[in-house]
Amino acid sequence: MSIKARTVAFAYKTFLLDLEKYTNASTDSVAVMFDKSGLDHKYQRHLESASLLFQIDIPVISCNVSNELKNLTAKTEVKIGTWQPDTGMFANEQLFFNNDSMVVLRIAVVVEPPFVFRNQSGTGVTYYGYSIDVMNDIAERIGFTFTVRECDDGLYGNLDSNQLWNGCVGNILKGDADIIVGAMTVTADRETVVDYTLPYYDFAGIQIMMKKQTQQVNTFYFADVFTSQAWLCLGGVIALTSVLLMLFDKYSPAPGFCKNPDYQDQPTFNLHESIWFVIGSLTMSGGGEPPKSFSARLLVAGFWFFSVIMMSTFTANLAAFLTVSRLGVSISSLDALSAQSEVKYSAVAHSSVMNYFERMAAIEENFYTLWKNMSLGQNNEGGGNNSFAVWDYPLGDKYVTIWRAIQSTGFVSDTQAGIDKVSSENFALISESPIIKYLTSRDCDLTSIGDQFSVRPYAFALKENSVYTKKISAAILDLQQDRRLETYKRKWWDDGKVSCPEDTSDQGLDLQSLTGSFLVVVMGVCSGVLVLVVELLWTRVRAHKRTNIMEVKPVQTPVVSFTEKTKPDTIKPNKI
Repeated sequence: MSIKARTVAFAYKTFLLDLEKYTNASTDSVAVMFDKSGLDHKYQRHLESASLLFQIDIPVISCNVSNELKNLTAKTEVKIGTWQPDTGMFANEQLFFNNDSMVVLRIAVVVEPPFVFRNQSGTGVTYYGYSIDVMNDIAERIGFTFTVRECDDGLYGNLDSNQLWNGCVGNILKGDADIIVGAMTVTADRETVVDYTLPYYDFAGIQIMMKKQTQQVNTFYFADVFTSQAWLCLGGVIALTSVLLMLFDKYSPAPGFCKNPDYQDQPTFNLHESIWFVIGSLTMSGGGEPPKSFSARLLVAGFWFFSVIMMSTFTANLAAFLTVSRLGVSISSLDALSAQSEVKYSAVAHSSVMNYFERMAAIEENFYTLWKNMSLGQNNEGGGNNSFAVWDYPLGDKYVTIWRAIQSTGFVSDTQAGIDKVSSENFALISESPIIKYLTSRDCDLTSIGDQFSVRPYAFALKENSVYTKKISAAILDLQQDRRLETYKRKWWDDGKVSCPEDTSDQGLDLQSLTGSFLVVVMGVCSGVLVLVVELLWTRVRAHKRTNIMEVKPVQTPVVSFTEKTKPDTIKPNKI
């Protein structure tokens, strides 16, 4: 091959590569045709020409002598762009004249429900979800088809320590993918290397997700008011007071206050009567007749005062215990989360949420350094600026505190790992609000905390200067006008929502919470019935024994002999 031919062939190759990069068309499915006639003439004029034939009845893109790209299959030649070997290609939206069906785009996704799901079956792997539905609609409107692959490392893309892009963005830059589809946030760093379409999901912020704090009221909740030691001491006081009351009433030599001699002759307080009197006094329901002796009444007076204190303490603590158990989640915002240390929290590693807190913490630290330098540093006059000197740092360190807590807790590998940790531990996951909205609508045990913040949109990302950026953006506008995006949102967020039980935390105590109180009544009734049955059986047994003892055997009539000296009227009958 001559030098001229090699030079022109190199120009052909450069043209084809530029066309492939610009249109996302693979050279594996195209045929290249060289017009050898006039080759030297074109070369002598230092112009390179090329033609790209996709298939039958598909436009032929050529570069003419003026380096203008034209669609040769159109009825009239229309200028669709320009190409230069040194500057590359520039074309307008008429590149394919709505005949994009021969183009197969390569889509890179990150599996993130409900935007992208993975379905593994015997026939292979398929993908579906909100983002896939939107892209299917866009592809149908424009006319192209696409294949789906997952991004490297399962990430959308960030700069690594070597200042190289990983994840989906890295796939775009390496030429392994054409479009990034999924819950990809628009960031300034990514915009420097990829082009974003118009947003297809607006108002995607950051939110907190925790396990729902249901009312965990113990069945015998009233027993939790005091500790076990306190209940044992209370039982000991009742037993000791009952025994002392019995002894005081029995052995007191004082005549007492009762003037009824029949009442004074009988011991009023035996052991079971003393216990009944003490328990009745403790519950402030009365225990019956007071003791007779003055010493026993002093004992009872002291116990009454003790009962007033104990019942007041029990009532107050019981009210406080029920109030605290019904408060639910005490964390209501990001500020409340950062101000406590009981609940651990974190975010997904290498996510936009992680980058957000990392950068906010860095900004706070930079502001603190600037303030410290301004207030304590050296100025031109040799001293600090006293107008900035205050005891407390005025801007706070909320994000520094949050970032340190997240680093201390450790990042979760993905959203599913965060859900598992939220369900099994006292843990809060900070993630993107659309994902949290979907998860909480499918699991009644999960709840979102506070309002969303750092609101940003989701958009599709393409390689720089791709002709499909404008086409997809125009299709997204059509979807918005047709309200198709709202239809897809209802499909993936609202239609599959589970029906969760109504929150009754502000409607008073329910029957389940008061089960222990009713069980106490049931236990009292059952105990009374059981004792009554035992008393009846015992009474019948005693009555049967008494009947056996009192049974009398038949007695024979005694034979009496009379003498002459004994008169019959003087004989007295024998006593049986």
